[in-house]
Amino acid sequence: MRMVRINMLNTLVAIFLLILLNVQIIAEIPVFDISFIWISLFGMLICLLGLLKEDRFYSYLGGILHFILIISCMGMIWFGLGINYQP
Repeated sequence: MRMVRINMLNTLVAIFLLILLNVQIIAEIPVFDISFIWISLFGMLICLLGLLKEDRFYSYLGGILHFILIISCMGMIWFGLGINYQP
């Protein structure tokens, strides 16, 4: 039951990142690259595979992938908006 919750959380994080990246692309904010969408889609597929197989490996792999994505997105927002700020 715990692995199901972890996989659901990973899948929700992936969906949130996809929504965030799609809004960024529509608004034409040059903070993220298009490759983050593919990485997030790959992470969501890993999480869904973990839900189907109920294996810890897929849960940890999806969690690590999304943790790396979140840290890199926060770093790009923090450094990117500071460098490219134009009032």
